[in-house]
Amino acid sequence: MKASKSYFLFFLLLLGFSVCYAKGNIAYSLQVYTSNNFKFANQFLNKVKLKNDKFFIYKTDKGMWTVRIFLLPTVKEASSHIKEVQNIVGTKDISIVPSDLRKLNTKLKSKIYREKGISEKKKKKIVKKKSTKDLFKKNVIFKESRKKIQKIEPIEKKQSRHSNKVKEIKTLVNKERILTLSDYLKLVEKNNENISISFKDFKRNILNFYRNLDYYNFNLSISGSFLEKYYMNNSFSNEKSISIKGSKVLYDGGVKSLLEKELYIVLSLEKQKVLRAVQLLKLSAVSTYIQTFYHQELINIIKEQLENRKKFFLSLKQMYKKETKISKYALLTEEREIFKLKNALLRERTVYKKWELELRTMGGINDTTPLKLLPPDINYFPSISRGERKALESSPIINIDRYKIKDAAISYYIEKKRNKPLVTLTSGITASNVMKSPFYDIGITITYPLFDEKERGRKLLLKKLDLLKRKLTLKRDLKNTVKSFLSLYEDYKLYKREKILLGRILELDKKRLEISKEKYIEGLGDYISVMTSWNDLLITKKKLLLSSLLENKVLFDISIMEGSDLK
Repeated sequence: MKASKSYFLFFLLLLGFSVCYAKGNIAYSLQVYTSNNFKFANQFLNKVKLKNDKFFIYKTDKGMWTVRIFLLPTVKEASSHIKEVQNIVGTKDISIVPSDLRKLNTKLKSKIYREKGISEKKKKKIVKKKSTKDLFKKNVIFKESRKKIQKIEPIEKKQSRHSNKVKEIKTLVNKERILTLSDYLKLVEKNNENISISFKDFKRNILNFYRNLDYYNFNLSISGSFLEKYYMNNSFSNEKSISIKGSKVLYDGGVKSLLEKELYIVLSLEKQKVLRAVQLLKLSAVSTYIQTFYHQELINIIKEQLENRKKFFLSLKQMYKKETKISKYALLTEEREIFKLKNALLRERTVYKKWELELRTMGGINDTTPLKLLPPDINYFPSISRGERKALESSPIINIDRYKIKDAAISYYIEKKRNKPLVTLTSGITASNVMKSPFYDIGITITYPLFDEKERGRKLLLKKLDLLKRKLTLKRDLKNTVKSFLSLYEDYKLYKREKILLGRILELDKKRLEISKEKYIEGLGDYISVMTSWNDLLITKKKLLLSSLLENKVLFDISIMEGSDLK
C-alpha cells in the first residue's frame, strides 16, 4: 500500500511538472494568414517578409499552415501590435493565437509577471530573482529600512482573465473577408453558370453525334394492326396481326469507320471549346478583380490625400489667424480643393460598389461581409521565342481551327463514300388471325444511287468549300495570334519600365511638395507651386497604381495565350 501511494504521488508530481513546463513554453502571436497548403503560405510569407522579416510560418496541431509575427508573453502585449501589423499587411483579418515555443525551438527572452499593489516608485526598485526549485517566481523588494517579499501571480492565470477580451478583439478584427486573385478564380470556376453551360453543351453535342452511329446498330421493332372489312353484301370481316422485325447494315462503303474517326475529332473539338470558354471566363474574372482592386486602392489614395490636405489647411488657418503672410485666397483655394477631394471620394466609392457587385455576382459571393482585395501579384516571366511557340501550340483558338479542318475533311470523304451501295439485312416474324400459323421472312436489301440530278455533286462542292474556308480561317488566326502575343509583350515591357519611372517621379513629387510648402510658409514662394505639387502627387500615385495593375493584367493574358494555368 505504501509503495502504491508513493507511485501515485510521484505520478501527480510528474503530471504537474509537465503541465507547468508546457504552459511556460506558450507565447502569443499575431496570425495574418491561414492555408492548408504550404506552398500558398510560403508565397504569402515571401511577400510580407519584404516589409518585415519577423514573420514566420507555424504549423498548427490540425495541420494548417499559418503565417505569424511576434512571440510575446501576454495577450495584452500582442493586442498592442495589431494596428502596426495591419499597416504592414494591409488587412484587418488578424487574430491573436498561442504559439508553442517547443515547435519553434526557441524561448522567450523575458517573462513578465503581474505585480499586485506596487506603486510606480517601488517598481523602479524591484529586483527579480529566479529560483530553480520553486515553480512560481518571487519579486524581492528592497527598501532602505526593511525587506519585503511579495509573491506574484504567473502569466497563465492572467491569460484566463483576458480570454473574454481576446474574443472581443477577434470579433472586431474578423469583420472583413480577405480575397486573393487565386482564391477568386477558384470561386469563379466553382460557382459561375457559364462553366456549367459549357459542359452541358459539350455533352449535348456528343450525344447528338452518337445518333449518326445508332443507325448502324441492330434495330428491332414491333408493330400491330387491326382491320375491319365491310362488303357490299352487308357482310364484314376483321383481321388482326402482329409482327416483329429486325434490321442490320452489312455494308455501307466505309462510312461507319469514317464516322468513328469523326467522333474522336468531335470529342477533341468540344473539349477545346470548353477550354476556351474557361479561358474567356478567367480573363473576364481577372479584369473584374483588377478593376475592383483599382477603385479600392484609389479610394485609399484619395483618403490619404484628403487627410494630408486637411492638416495643411489647419496649419494655414492657424498661421492666417496670427496675421502672417498667408493670403485669404490661398486659404479659400485650399478649402475648395478639400471639397473637390471629398466629391472625388464620393464618386469613387459609387464606382467601387458597382464593380464590387460585378465581382460578387461572377464569383458567387452572396454574403454581405465587406471585401478586402489583396494586390494581384502574378509571378510570370514571358519570353518571345517560347511565347510564340506555346501560343501556336496551346491556343484553344488554333486547336479549334485545326480540329474543324479535320472534321470538314472527314465530312467530305463521307459524302464521297455515300455513292457506294448500301447492303442491309432484314428479318421478321408475323402472326395473324387470317393465317393458320405465323410466317417468317428474311431478306437482303441493296440500295445504290443511280441518278439525283447533280444533287450529290452540289453536296460535295459545299463540303469542299467548307474545307477551304476552314484552312483560310486557320491561317488568319495564326497571324492574329502571333500579332496579339507580340502586342501584349510590348505592353508588358512598357508597363514594366513605366512603373520604374513613375516610382522615381513619385519620390520627386513628394520632395517638391515638401519644398514648396516650406517655402510658402516661410514667405519665399507662391501658393500656385504648392497646389501644383499636390495635384502632381495625386496624379502620379494614380498612374503608378494603374501601371502596376496593367502589368499584372498583361502578364495574365500572356500566360493564358501560352496555355499556362496560373492559380
